[in-house]
Amino acid sequence: MMEPSHKSSSDSSKTPSISAMQAAEQITANPFDPSMFESEQIEQEYKKLVLDHANIIEFGAKYDEFDPMGKISYLDQIEQIEDRWDAFFFRFKLMNSLDRDYIKQCEEFLASMKLSEEEFRQLLKESHRLMRLDAERER
Repeated sequence: MMEPSHKSSSDSSKTPSISAMQAAEQITANPFDPSMFESEQIEQEYKKLVLDHANIIEFGAKYDEFDPMGKISYLDQIEQIEDRWDAFFFRFKLMNSLDRDYIKQCEEFLASMKLSEEEFRQLLKESHRLMRLDAERER
């Protein structure tokens, strides 16, 4: 069970509601300049990252059945994939090859839930921290 939040009511307004998440516009733009995938190395890295991400998400569907160490290991793997995505996106950003429509849609998506990118990342980090605490308590 997660720890109760001791934050002020103004902090809780940053947590998006399920209805806000469901009502948010979908992101339909391709994040990357397609010409960047003319490099076989970039294309292979991208395909591996997408496959690894899909597999870990599918595997996580049974998270509640994992033993405590399995939960911690799963969270470690999720964070490794997040780091790989961050590095992949950062390279495209440095090359100015992120699609502007994609960036705009992401900003609008987060804004529809009253979150900035930084607030979203903090929310995700806090969720993982609480999940780790739960797993540690189960040990």
